[in-house]
Amino acid sequence: MMVLVTGAAAGGKSGIAEEIALGLSGRVLYAATMLPDGEEGKERIARHLKLREGKGFNSVDHYVRIGELPCQGADTLLIECLSNLLANEMFGGNGAKEGWRGSILGGISALLGKGKNIVIVTSDVFADGGRYKAGTEAYAKALGELNCSVAAASSVVVEAVAGLKVYLKGKPL
Repeated sequence: MMVLVTGAAAGGKSGIAEEIALGLSGRVLYAATMLPDGEEGKERIARHLKLREGKGFNSVDHYVRIGELPCQGADTLLIECLSNLLANEMFGGNGAKEGWRGSILGGISALLGKGKNIVIVTSDVFADGGRYKAGTEAYAKALGELNCSVAAASSVVVEAVAGLKVYLKGKPL
């Protein structure tokens, strides 16, 4: 089963995704995709690590090529988050660049093929209506395409709104 959790920044996506992942059967592997870049990024990672303490997650940092995630022994994969993974693939030194679709969508498909439950967190960056530089616009368009593809393939899609679960697709978990 695949579950997509979407929503705005600081809207409670991570907590909801963690709750869902822990509610599924077996051991959970938490795949963190945010590169520790800059002071703000490091602070955000530290905050997420503190929030995960004591929840029983096995965690691994995995920034690109999600299909190569070392997930032996895990029944459920929590990927946090698709928006960081896309940025790493599009712009990172080791990323797939223009091949991001195949790397990410093919990788998720490969993980599903191994019989894993997957809970994926993503961001809704489309509500502000602002215009951005070409690279940022290309990223936002790619994220929209990626979110649509993953949502279509997911059994359940949940939007985090002010920390609440709003089910857009599938039965509540």
